[in-house]
Amino acid sequence: MTIEIANRLQKLRKEKGYSQEQLAEHLGISRQAVSKWERAEASPDTDNLIELAKLYNVSIDVLLGLKDETIEEKEETTINITNKGIDLVDRDEKVHIGVEGIKINDITNKNTKIMSIKGIYMSIVSVTCILAYVLLGSLGSWWHPAWLVFLLMATLYTVFDAVVRKRFSDFGYPLLVVTVYLFLGFVFGFHQPSWWLFLTIPVYYIIAHVIDNAISRKKDDVKIVIDEEE
Repeated sequence: MTIEIANRLQKLRKEKGYSQEQLAEHLGISRQAVSKWERAEASPDTDNLIELAKLYNVSIDVLLGLKDETIEEKEETTINITNKGIDLVDRDEKVHIGVEGIKINDITNKNTKIMSIKGIYMSIVSVTCILAYVLLGSLGSWWHPAWLVFLLMATLYTVFDAVVRKRFSDFGYPLLVVTVYLFLGFVFGFHQPSWWLFLTIPVYYIIAHVIDNAISRKKDDVKIVIDEEE
């Protein structure tokens, strides 16, 4: 990665008001990885480039410096046609035209709000799981296997991203399988018959990717990109 691209990534991050920690959390990577991008010591992979482009509301060409951002802002207006009406979206506003009339929403701070909600969600999950562990341990002397709630907590963290991104493959299904397997083994002694749960992991991701691709294709079918220069 060139220093120009690294500087651009840092500039876009700061313009959107994200810290390196917040961006890393959103992408599901380490803060060190983000830091390396911005020091030109490493490059984002394709998936992260796509997520960064969505997060910053720019094209990948802009991220990589292949296209000027000011031109990008003037060029594209996206129209999404749904059964509820028509949405016209640019970088700063979303205009919805439906049977109820016309609504204009400012989406500039949408991603910041999502990050704030995610922080609240993760805090609630963390506190709930810790309280559950303490109560099970102190009242029932079930410190073991009550520690499994921390695996469940990690699983619940992934629910938020899966819901926000509308991607079933973002859900931490393997963590859930491990949690259930250990619970059945520790509580009921079913380590031997419950090993088959691990066979469901590839099946889940095959189905999840099929569903995710179907959702993505459905969105693409109703999306029209208008080049205002044409």
